[in-house]
Amino acid sequence: MNIDIEFYRRQFYQEARDILETLNENVLQLEVRPEDRELINSIFRGIHTIKGSAGSFDLDDISSFAHYFESLLSLLRDGVIDVNPDLIDLILAGIDHLFELINSYEKGTPVQVDNALVEKFNAIITGAKRTETRVKETRKQTKMESEETVPEEIEEVLRENAQKGLNIYKITLNYDSETFRNGYDPLVLLKNISDSSSFYKAYVNWRDIPSISDFNPYELYLSPTVYIATELSKDDIIDLAFDRSLIEVKDISFSVEAPELIEDETQKELLREFLNQLPDFISALEASALEYESTGSPSALNNIFRIIHTIKGDSSYLGIEELSRFAHTFESFLEKLRSGEFQPDPEYTDVILRAIDDIKDMTSRVASGEELSLPDSYRHLQKYLSGMGKVSLPKIDLSEEEWEVFIFELQEYTEVISSCLDLPLDREKLKVIGRMITGLAKLFKYFNIDLVREQINKALNLIEIEDFDTLPEIAGKIVEITRDIVENPDRYRAGKAVITTEEETKQVPQAPSVAEEIQTQLMETKGEVKPSESREQPREQVGVLRVEERKVDQLSNLVGELLVARNTYEYLLSELAVNSSVTQSLLKMFKDNYYLISRLTQEMNQQVASLRMVPLRGVFSRFNRVVRDISRRENKKIRLVTDGEDIEVDKKIADILSEPLIHLVRNACDHGIESPQERIEKGKPEEGTVILRAFQEGTNIIIKVIDDGKGIDRRRIYEKAISLGLDVPQSIEDPGIFNLIFLPGFSTKEVVTDISGRGVGMDVVRNAVTALGGKIDINSREGEGTEITLTISTSIGITLALMVEANGEVYAIPMDYIVETVKVPVDVLKKLYDRIGFYYRGEILPVERLDVLLSGETKEYKSVKEFISPEIEEVPLVVIKVAQGKYGIAVDRLLRNMEITIKPMPDSFSGIDIFSGVSISGDGRVILVLNPERLV
Repeated sequence: MNIDIEFYRRQFYQEARDILETLNENVLQLEVRPEDRELINSIFRGIHTIKGSAGSFDLDDISSFAHYFESLLSLLRDGVIDVNPDLIDLILAGIDHLFELINSYEKGTPVQVDNALVEKFNAIITGAKRTETRVKETRKQTKMESEETVPEEIEEVLRENAQKGLNIYKITLNYDSETFRNGYDPLVLLKNISDSSSFYKAYVNWRDIPSISDFNPYELYLSPTVYIATELSKDDIIDLAFDRSLIEVKDISFSVEAPELIEDETQKELLREFLNQLPDFISALEASALEYESTGSPSALNNIFRIIHTIKGDSSYLGIEELSRFAHTFESFLEKLRSGEFQPDPEYTDVILRAIDDIKDMTSRVASGEELSLPDSYRHLQKYLSGMGKVSLPKIDLSEEEWEVFIFELQEYTEVISSCLDLPLDREKLKVIGRMITGLAKLFKYFNIDLVREQINKALNLIEIEDFDTLPEIAGKIVEITRDIVENPDRYRAGKAVITTEEETKQVPQAPSVAEEIQTQLMETKGEVKPSESREQPREQVGVLRVEERKVDQLSNLVGELLVARNTYEYLLSELAVNSSVTQSLLKMFKDNYYLISRLTQEMNQQVASLRMVPLRGVFSRFNRVVRDISRRENKKIRLVTDGEDIEVDKKIADILSEPLIHLVRNACDHGIESPQERIEKGKPEEGTVILRAFQEGTNIIIKVIDDGKGIDRRRIYEKAISLGLDVPQSIEDPGIFNLIFLPGFSTKEVVTDISGRGVGMDVVRNAVTALGGKIDINSREGEGTEITLTISTSIGITLALMVEANGEVYAIPMDYIVETVKVPVDVLKKLYDRIGFYYRGEILPVERLDVLLSGETKEYKSVKEFISPEIEEVPLVVIKVAQGKYGIAVDRLLRNMEITIKPMPDSFSGIDIFSGVSISGDGRVILVLNPERLV
């Protein structure tokens, strides 16, 4: 089983960004509501989640930085520090840096933690005197659970080791002089204890040593008392002595007088999050363990280690000491595997899986509020760590001649047993199997091979009592083992190794032997297997889309209907094969099914398109932060108002729009909104307003950025353009004067800041909007404000359109703009001043020929006869609805409705805005798709 770590890592990047976007909003709200504890807790939880998840995916720089960040937020959560503007700036800077780190990891570029920012965090953390006071008060509450006292100089060290999950013991030796004279030196035991400990300290009473004249080298004068921190259990320590009566070991454990495991609502929330994450952790652990067993993949082992490391850290933080202690020991075991100190072995997979099961059991006990205790596998892990846990299956050590004889005999016995097991068992076959298994027992004994003794003895007992039900299972296991020896001899022979080429190693991973698997079930031990190396291949970066479950369900239902329609076609074709003639009823059924499939494919297309649609809320929400930052830097008071966040656009469009909108909002805040003093002098409210509004018109999305600032100074633009030698309109009042600000490098601001003034903003805006097939308009009044309108076509893709003909050419009009198609008698058309119109459903609509609209000319008519040829009695009209209202377009012919794929206009025609794109017809002709908003 291969677990796609890279897929989950990419998912983490997206989820982390979503968390950070939410945190941005929460921090801005916190600045307004500094006493809101839930906001503080929410920010803390978000960073805590990112820290833990990043650690699971080996994103060390993110995890490390988030750790410092979390420590800072912990002070805020605990009331050690208070909310203030500088702290808000620092928190926002931390969020920005996490964005940068995530982007660096995702793109594979060098990752650099901002150490200056970390130092700012640390300065606040270390300077928080109230935190130090709390730590001291907590330590005063700490007491020793046992009655044993600990020397003051080592109490702190022992406590720190206990927090790491180590066992703390006080050891007293009961050696006397007689024991010593019998050859049992206590120094040997003390050395073994010291070698097995992370911390070791011995105390003796030197006053018990006599003067040199009275000193006897065969007497013991010192009775040492030893304090240690170790991963070994009490029984393991006692086992180090040859006589259990010579050593006394007492537990020393530290606890804080706090009856509650979780102290406040935030901790409870963190515990819930921790427990909710654990099923995913357990699934990933089991999958990685199985992958490690089958391939020996270092990546799988690293993934296990990272997840256990995360569980250890989170459980320690939440005060679940037993789980943290167990995870710490498990982590130490995994580290020895990673470092190569433990050689890969199938037995270790069992150890890992048992430990995973115990973690699952312990967490379920935490969830149900049960008391925790360390599981049996904890002692097993400690034995492995102390070098006492490995038990291997014996290897077969035979010469080449002996091996040939052994294999020949083994194969003969195996085939006979297998043949008997393939047939119904009776007493006769039972005797044959008995003779063969007895022969196997003698064969193994003769060659001194102790491999399947337990299975053979059990099988012979079953044969003796004629147990026809259980024998096939045990005998079958013996056959599996013996066949595996025959087919894979190098796995069992001493001094033999499986030799493969590098290519073979990559393609055919070596599986564990059958003997080892069965021996595991009976003896809980396995033999050695050499796993093949697994190499991680570089993966192509894949984007991630979040899709509402509702949309997937709708698409799934449509696919189901489409399958039914397909089955109907199968039935119709079979009917057609039987009946050589096509009847009217059969033809009607074909047509009905065709219309059904047409409807389903159209709806499926709409549903697939909707999967890529995202609300503009995700784009708009970023600008609260932009406005807030500029307000603080420029000492302005600015309020951002958003409208239309629920409008949905293609995710690609949303991503592209983000950058130009940032430029526009920055310009509105920096260039547009005046300082509070200026606004008061002009009679305006002290607080300026920037409005970000979105709405839909036909197939277009309209986005407006409006500010009530000082507006655009036409004269300054005009003079700046002249000074740069640019072509300028003849009059300052010409509306085209505003288009000059879209030229690269054009800026009227004298002072360059980190916000604006370099002249690299508005041309970026225009290029981005043009690339989307849209346009940008500016309307500004000096002293009152500016309104910038972006019109973005969303018709790119598959859409339904009406085909019409004018002057022999075919054009497509998107159905989203069409109200109705009608054929009106010529006498219905009337001359209105110098234009043509007609009465339509209670209102007068203007009418123009499509060929005239395409020419770009404004034509004046003296009569209806000039508008239409005399021989035409009825005029085909397409009634459209655009932003200006309804309009009638006269065409030569109305053709048909058709689903078309719209592609952007070629670059050389991108400036012609009366077309929104092009399409290809079924016969290969290029069809121009009209943009009614710009056409009329």
